[in-house]
Amino acid sequence: MNNYENIPTQSRQNSGYGRLILMVLWAILVAAVGKPAPTHAADTRTAMVSLVDLDLATDQGMQVARNRVHETARKLCGKVINPWSVSHQPDYTACVDETTANALGQIERSTRLASAKLPTKGVSTH
Repeated sequence: MNNYENIPTQSRQNSGYGRLILMVLWAILVAAVGKPAPTHAADTRTAMVSLVDLDLATDQGMQVARNRVHETARKLCGKVINPWSVSHQPDYTACVDETTANALGQIERSTRLASAKLPTKGVSTH
């Protein structure tokens, strides 16, 4: 005669310990996905953008400079921003906008300093 006893078994999922682990993992996942990435990522990249062939005193020269800076910012931010983040697109856009604005601010300050140091052409009378 075969007697079967109902022996209660608990899987890890049904145990209190297993539930605790699942809750902790779920909390970590929610915190990682729901948390927006900082604008200033720990992974910082730099690049040189050549402007020596441009006349930054003209609108056309500044437009070409803006385009070069913007394209370089797009490439760098594409490498820094996490593509698997839920907020990838807003983070990427903010990175490109902030990087471009900072670089253009540096260019404008440098251009103003350079133009202030240029000798003025004057007429000398003897």
